Amino acid sequence: NQLREKATRLEETNATVIRERRERLVELKRATEEKKEVTRTVEALTSSTGNLCTENKVLRQCLQEKNETILLLDTKLALKGDKKRQAELHFKQQRILALYHAKH
Repeated sequence: NQLREKATRLEETNATVIRERRERLVELKRATEEKKEVTRTVEALTSSTGNLCTENKVLRQCLQEKNETILLLDTKLALKGDKKRQAELHFKQQRILALYHAKH
């Protein structure tokens, strides 16, 4: 009778241990899936970040080229403006000289 009670207690303990291990296994599987999902998310973000860095470099290079073009155009416009101003001053100088010669 004592052996039977002891055997019953051992079976109950064994069943409890098996149940707890199964629950723990389920938890570990869920945690593993969550870890895989986090890993996939991190990999996607890393890839996305790399792409953004590359795009940023390209955009920076493009912006630098545009700025250089703008500076070149500004310089050309300034030179044209100087030439126009120089022509206007030359024209005024010629008119003044013509008026001077006309009076003398």
